[in-house]
Amino acid sequence: DVSTEAKDQLLNIALLGTDGDGFRTDVNIVASLNLTTKEVHLISVPRDTRVVMTDDMIAYLEKNGRTVPQANGVYGQCKLTEVHAYAGEGNRSTFSVAMLEEILGIDIDYYVKVDLDAFKDIVDAVGGVEFDVQERLYYSDPAQGLYIDLYPGPQVLDGEKAEMLVRFREGYAQKDLKRIEVQQEFLKAFISQVCSSDKIMSNLDSYIKIFMEKVESDMPVATALKYAGYIKRKKSIRLPLPQTPFPVKAALISIWTKKAPKNW
Repeated sequence: DVSTEAKDQLLNIALLGTDGDGFRTDVNIVASLNLTTKEVHLISVPRDTRVVMTDDMIAYLEKNGRTVPQANGVYGQCKLTEVHAYAGEGNRSTFSVAMLEEILGIDIDYYVKVDLDAFKDIVDAVGGVEFDVQERLYYSDPAQGLYIDLYPGPQVLDGEKAEMLVRFREGYAQKDLKRIEVQQEFLKAFISQVCSSDKIMSNLDSYIKIFMEKVESDMPVATALKYAGYIKRKKSIRLPLPQTPFPVKAALISIWTKKAPKNW
């Protein structure tokens, strides 16, 4: 019901995951918490999505003597993952969030950015995550310092193995689209495990404080604790995938239905 949906209170949070050197965003997810229906909706935008920076972003780069990207004859065009790098120190998250707002046509309330070390620490802090790995995952890239070696089947993934899972893509037929699906399933398993653990729920405030210390975010700790209390009262959160709680621009549909050109 559209009228009911319009009355729902939504909290949109951008979840950014950076690569090994921290310059690019490998993970670009918007988590939308519906405070009315008690649901969390997730939408991921592939890292290699072709985007064009807004006029404000281009003007900022020009004013500060930074490089403005250009691809296929389009000034300001680059991959979504590269927006974070072009922005420069102190503006990376701002640019990434602004680009997601432009792509999805929404307002984002807060962002949370996690680097690889923080991601592993957070997974370890909750005692690992139970996850059913669907297939054999193996990949080795010494140049990146990336080594992935996971066998299929239900298992508890510690931080190191969880990193392997969410970074793997080369062996998938659908590459990044399949990785996005796996990342969302892992996030769903992570949240479900947190909500179903009496130990974690009884000490949720402490876990939230640890989490906020390990990430970069513009969300005040007091606000994070406020929503932690909301989760504690709810005890569980439904994650209907892959629905979105807001209208997605038509251009985004092509990201999921067309294979990216080789020159992306």
